[in-house]
Amino acid sequence: MLLEEYDLKLMQLRKIYDRLEDAYNTALDESETLEMRLEELENEMQYTEKQIKTLKNQIINVKKESNEMEDTFKNNFIKASLFACEDPFKKTFYSVNLTKNKIMATDGIKGIIIKCDCIPDNLKNTRINWYARDNFEDNIIAPEEKFYDLEQYLKKCKKAKKYSVDNVNSNNFSKTFNAAKHVNEYESLEQIRLSHEEMKILFNKELLDLALMCMGDKNFTAYLTDDKSPLMLEHDEVSTIIMPMRR
Repeated sequence: MLLEEYDLKLMQLRKIYDRLEDAYNTALDESETLEMRLEELENEMQYTEKQIKTLKNQIINVKKESNEMEDTFKNNFIKASLFACEDPFKKTFYSVNLTKNKIMATDGIKGIIIKCDCIPDNLKNTRINWYARDNFEDNIIAPEEKFYDLEQYLKKCKKAKKYSVDNVNSNNFSKTFNAAKHVNEYESLEQIRLSHEEMKILFNKELLDLALMCMGDKNFTAYLTDDKSPLMLEHDEVSTIIMPMRR
């Protein structure tokens, strides 16, 4: 009887083991499939990221002549949207803000204010999803919090400035501020170091190029305070501001 009991328990354990082995093999097959899918997604993400970077560079380097026939409001909205925060949970920064005659956006690191007299009446004093490119009225949002007071912040930065450099434009900017690439082994972002008087400031090249693109071909004034304060570029139509990078 003892042998039969042992044999019954053994058979039961064998059945349990067989079920576990089948489940393991199934999970292993699924994990291998999942690993392959994860690798595919990673490759697709890297490829898409490169396309995004390439397109951003194309946008930054776009010539003004190619935009002359475009809708002025839409063109200005697109520029502002490149400065907007894409995270809907950051309610004070999210979206593009429109007043009666200004378009503005910021993500806390960069910001822009564009004077625009052709804002449609139905869009004045609204906030619009940053990704809208048409059907703007359908993309109006009603956030719980007011848009960040970017105008007031720019006024404070302008008042606190230590240096103001006039007659700067996109062509002479690099020479005016002795712009030089800065290599940092701990950072993957391309950095540019600007120099003025005794001051040296580091900026993310992509953000600096974006700010310069939005200034167009007009001369502007650059306002600087110190290496921890933002750089502000301004002419009669556009004001841009970008924060420096930490050393």
